[in-house]
Amino acid sequence: MARKDVFGVEVEVGDIVFSAPRHKYSGSPSVGQVTGVFDSGRVTIKLPYKKSIYAYERGAPQVDVESYRYGPELDENGQVVYEEWTDYYGRKQSRVKQTRQPYTYKSKDYTVVDHEWVWVKRQAADVTLIVLRKGGSKLKEISDILDEGELSRNLNLDYDAPTPQLG
Repeated sequence: MARKDVFGVEVEVGDIVFSAPRHKYSGSPSVGQVTGVFDSGRVTIKLPYKKSIYAYERGAPQVDVESYRYGPELDENGQVVYEEWTDYYGRKQSRVKQTRQPYTYKSKDYTVVDHEWVWVKRQAADVTLIVLRKGGSKLKEISDILDEGELSRNLNLDYDAPTPQLG
């Protein structure tokens, strides 16, 4: 069974498609090239992605990083300090008193030094999938799909009125 877009155009590998998720938490609208159409109806597309290149990937040496950790508190003689406390049942308890202490360790240098564009494959939207270009011919323009006239008209409506004045 062939997969079709919302206008009934058959989706094939190599087509340029507009993919918009149904819910705002599922992702953002995107335009990409179809890389796979499966029997289940799933469509995968490839999209450009701006990838950060870190200094350690270019051979930068490890850097010193300062952080904190808990350790035993020591008195002026270098002896471990214990603290006394009483538990819920009234029993006297003793434990080593812990304090926050600074320390330094070596880590990779995560400074962003450059960016490069790579292709990533993602699953296209299941519901809102529109073929924009098939082969080399254009089928639709983004402005035709989004109907900028309707969008701007709806933006200027009086939403406090009991019925919309579309006139």
